[in-house]
Amino acid sequence: MEIHPLGMIIGSMRGIFPRLMIARMNELGFHYTFDQWVVLMVLAFKKKQDMVQQDIAEFMNKDKSLVLRIVDVLEKDALIARTTDLNDRRRNIINLTTKGRDLTNLFYKEEQLISEKLLEGLTEEEVNSFYKVISHVKSRAQEL
Repeated sequence: MEIHPLGMIIGSMRGIFPRLMIARMNELGFHYTFDQWVVLMVLAFKKKQDMVQQDIAEFMNKDKSLVLRIVDVLEKDALIARTTDLNDRRRNIINLTTKGRDLTNLFYKEEQLISEKLLEGLTEEEVNSFYKVISHVKSRAQEL
């Protein structure tokens, strides 16, 4: 079995999807960075009830100060709201506003359309195999 330079392939693919999504959302009049979109999506699909800045930073593998700047922008645009945790007044819980949820739903629909276009021409079996391989590679990487 020939081993292709996996790091190079993944690295070259890494920026493609974000560029496509940003271009599409810019066409629709929404000018946010990909990291700002990721924060919105993390909040929309959160598994933990009360997310704070630290939770988002850990999920994104980003510095807390970067996430703080992102949160500031999104809050200024009324897409998210911070509320003080009643159990620990030092913590701010971050949630989507109705406006933020509506925009996130639009982003998700556009993401689905782009995903369909990228996977066009593949059989259902090939798509399932692709996701299985990606999941395996991710799991192995986390083990190393």
